[in-house]
Amino acid sequence: MLQKPQDRWLGHKVYDDFDMLIEDQKKKVIERPRVIYRPPIREERDKAAQDDFFWWVYDRWHTRLYVDEAYSILGGTNPSEALQACLSRGRERGISTVISTQRPARIPVITMSESEHTFVFRLNAKRDRETAADLIDVDPYEFHPANLKDFEFYYFSARAGQASGKLTLDISAHKQHTLTGGYENGQRQRAATATV
Repeated sequence: MLQKPQDRWLGHKVYDDFDMLIEDQKKKVIERPRVIYRPPIREERDKAAQDDFFWWVYDRWHTRLYVDEAYSILGGTNPSEALQACLSRGRERGISTVISTQRPARIPVITMSESEHTFVFRLNAKRDRETAADLIDVDPYEFHPANLKDFEFYYFSARAGQASGKLTLDISAHKQHTLTGGYENGQRQRAATATV
């Protein structure tokens, strides 16, 4: 059974309504600075709502911004000025950004070109492999499913200017919280593991 978001993210206040988040911020109801905003799916196609959120992050300072599935951000390969501000000028404001995607060919180049650290796991589509390979100067075949097993990846450090060899993510050495769902009684289960 999946835990409620509030239970999974101890120390964070979880919002799914941006107006409520802003209202609580103005009333100083937010006791702790850690908030999670999970926008409703309808905002995936609402440019104004996305801009409001990214400008809020930019104006807030000292924020870690996580974007899951970057290709859902409006603008496709041409992101809004608000997101560009977070990516290109956010560091001086203490804004760090983590962006994940399964489709690197469909995301803004700035999300990759401004990245200090890039982790590339296996990619199914040839175009996605080529996009990732161009970024970190590795043969695209290295990201092919036949070449990378579960938990294997390449790491690229912009400071070092080079990619690692093939690495393996070792999650056994960390305290883990496993969330399971799906079918019961030995049937197919899905599990998500968060490392703390």
